[in-house]
Amino acid sequence: MISLTPQGEDTIKAISLGRKERALKAHEMFEGGAKVGQIAQYFGISRRMVFLDLKVAKRLHREAVDTIDQGEILGGEIAFWRQVVRQAMRDYNLSQSENGKIGFLRVASEARAKLQKLYQDTGLITTLPTRISLEEGNPFSDPEFRKEYAALMKKAREKGVKIHGL
Repeated sequence: MISLTPQGEDTIKAISLGRKERALKAHEMFEGGAKVGQIAQYFGISRRMVFLDLKVAKRLHREAVDTIDQGEILGGEIAFWRQVVRQAMRDYNLSQSENGKIGFLRVASEARAKLQKLYQDTGLITTLPTRISLEEGNPFSDPEFRKEYAALMKKAREKGVKIHGL
């Protein structure tokens, strides 16, 4: 049974383990395409009870998500991709075949890219690179103008202005 707290939050009153299991199974069946009537018939309960079980299951899932330690999951992902990079580089160094070496370098490179994206997506890396190489694209030969041009490009990049080639 779901009730509202004085703050307006819904909480699950103490329910039996069997009811929790039934609610989760009913939700699984519903998500799998079963109709409420079919679920009711399967468990031998009313359609109204199935709707209540679906609400209970939804709340149980929400509570399960609230107990997840995001730092632990993120740490596990980072450790996994770092291990993939280390193993690929170890295999690269031990490989006797040129094709094998290329394959291991590709795996290491892709794992590093995934690791970097993970860092960026989670906010662990939040700054843009401050060094920009503009030697080829810099149209000026005078050192002073080259320096000012590079500063302008850096400022544009920091503001998020798209610059072709950077």
